[in-house]
Amino acid sequence: MPTQTIIVDTLRLLYWCLEDIAPTTLAPGGLTISVDVEGVELCRAGRVCIVQFHVSGSSYIWLLDVVALGQQAFDAIDWRGRSVRGVLQGTAARKLLYDVRNDSDALYNLHGVYLQNVCDVQLLELALRYHTNQKTERLNGLKRALETYLTLPRASARIKEDGIALFSPERGVATRSSCAARWIHGS
Repeated sequence: MPTQTIIVDTLRLLYWCLEDIAPTTLAPGGLTISVDVEGVELCRAGRVCIVQFHVSGSSYIWLLDVVALGQQAFDAIDWRGRSVRGVLQGTAARKLLYDVRNDSDALYNLHGVYLQNVCDVQLLELALRYHTNQKTERLNGLKRALETYLTLPRASARIKEDGIALFSPERGVATRSSCAARWIHGS
């Protein structure tokens, strides 16, 4: 199924996003939403810039622009009474995150969002290694997990590196606040 990425930077788009990530009727087995949070120094003292959502079976990837929408990104309520806060704090949908620690810390301390019904895929990956008698002294990052379990097209590695370069001061391309500045100024 082709996937379209939509930047959610208006309330109208936010309400459209809610139609996808919080449907009124659930398929058998429930709803599973992949979530990722990006920001500047992502933790309780940092800044949330983007929250990404993808619902299993959907043709959309939603990039919730928290810089543009501010607290409304979480608290705006659509005509059916749904909000992003309700989705993230609710138990109707499973939320899949990889290494939820900083995402959860930032969402709770910066926006008062308490994640519920979360499956940390990083811990599942660790459990798999444990049960197959592999080394488990350290948690694997997402890149290593993907390289271990999936055969990705060569282009995906280049895309990932290009994305990192956009926000990487170590490569002389950006500053730590580039994420927020890029979203604020639209560059």
